[in-house]
Amino acid sequence: MIRIDLTPAAGGPAVKTLKMPESWDEMSASQVRYIFQQYERLAKGELTRRQFEVLVVYRLIGLQRGPSRAAAVNSAVVENLNTLCNLISYIYYNTPEDDTVPQLSFRSIQNPLQSVKCGGRSLCGPATLCQDLTFGEFRSAAMALNTFFETEDPAALDECIAHLYRPRSMNANKAGRKVRPVRVDTFEDDVKAVFAMLPWQKNLIMLWFASCINFLQTEKLTLGGESVDLGLLFSGGEESDGQKTTWNDLLLQIAREGTIGNMDAVDEAPLMTIILHMWSNYKENQRNERNLKKAKKD
Repeated sequence: MIRIDLTPAAGGPAVKTLKMPESWDEMSASQVRYIFQQYERLAKGELTRRQFEVLVVYRLIGLQRGPSRAAAVNSAVVENLNTLCNLISYIYYNTPEDDTVPQLSFRSIQNPLQSVKCGGRSLCGPATLCQDLTFGEFRSAAMALNTFFETEDPAALDECIAHLYRPRSMNANKAGRKVRPVRVDTFEDDVKAVFAMLPWQKNLIMLWFASCINFLQTEKLTLGGESVDLGLLFSGGEESDGQKTTWNDLLLQIAREGTIGNMDAVDEAPLMTIILHMWSNYKENQRNERNLKKAKKD
């Protein structure tokens, strides 16, 4: 958190100390949601970039007022608005100051939108880093998101979200999440329910899930008491013909091994179980390569 000491105007109250997040991860879920709500207004032309930034600053430092009433709330804040707005530049990708609608740089594995009500349904979203998703849910959502990035077809994004945000159920799946499983005969209705989501909600889910995918392919995490280097796991993820290994390829590879079961069994397994399995295979392959090199030297 950034500590901000505001100097009051002459004759005003004593110096006031405020704290403001200096990264997306330091924000509360409600603060993140508020930023995306106001960003939608910015994208629609209802706010200028300056008005958007002031609203964000006020929310992050805990003042529930808009820029039009700023002076009546705290003149010290108003005098320091330029400095405060500069402190939230991390919410954007690197963009010129004259960019009226700069792109948000949301990077967090914490899900700020755990549930959504839309289309007459209450939909349950994934936990931090998708840790309560099955491999099938994650794989299908990732492939749909990739299609969306390639085609910019909104239907592909709705399909992605429909795999992630599911109607609640009394029964938990193998990953521990109590949601209805995806079924071919009802999935079209699931997508229709997602269609009713607000644009800022879809935008937030899209960026959050993309952040999770990036983390799961590049960072380190601890699973089962073991440190898993995901960067090493995916750094060799290209076939000899230069084609990248997809999540569908991984499904086929693991099912072919038969250790977990057929493709249905692999899809039903928890995502983190599959990642740990892949890490185990990676280490075994590394050991075999070292032993082979040693045998050749001998």
